Amino acid sequence: MLRKLIVAVVVPSLVGCHSMQVIDSPGVPATQSRLHVGDQVGVLTKTQRHYDLKVTSIEAERFIGRDRADKAWSVRYDQIEQLQVEQFDGLRTTGLVVGILVAVYAAALLLFKQALEDADFAPDN
Repeated sequence: MLRKLIVAVVVPSLVGCHSMQVIDSPGVPATQSRLHVGDQVGVLTKTQRHYDLKVTSIEAERFIGRDRADKAWSVRYDQIEQLQVEQFDGLRTTGLVVGILVAVYAAALLLFKQALEDADFAPDN
């Protein structure tokens, strides 16, 4: 029971520790240094087209990514108006998981203590 409770609380918290970081001045050097193969990105082009992609290749003048339908898109760095890169916050996740585990453990101890107080352990005379 306790194991299921921990899983039910921890798994959603891990999902919540991802955030989209906006690259302020997209351009070739800034964009190349912040992108990695496997990153999830949101791209707004200068023609106002938006793409949500998973980066599959990084080249000198462009990157290639695949959308949810597995279609490949090539995006030139000089055509990017805004770029958001999804990042995992390890410190925040660790703190959140530790806090949740401590809270669950404390609640279990309080329930166990209450159960012991409610039980009649006095010897029969």
